[in-house]
Amino acid sequence: MRQTAIHKRLTLQVSLLYSLVETIMNPLHHNPYMQDILSQADSVKVALTKFDSTSLEALTQSIQRGDFDRIVLTGMGSSLHNPCAEL
Repeated sequence: MRQTAIHKRLTLQVSLLYSLVETIMNPLHHNPYMQDILSQADSVKVALTKFDSTSLEALTQSIQRGDFDRIVLTGMGSSLHNPCAEL
């Protein structure tokens, strides 16, 4: 029974190691994770072409009047770090 647990653990470790090597060895354009990240800018551009900005006019005016002392932008994953810059 103990041998089965060790075998399962080793199988998992080998599988993880294989995945890591595969990720490193693949060029960026073959890596689904990197493809997703690299396509985000285009996705935002497409979304903006279809977005009706008139719904934000009242908010824009409030910001321009200085109705807010701060605006908090947040994210998760890698996008968490982008809004950290002070505006």
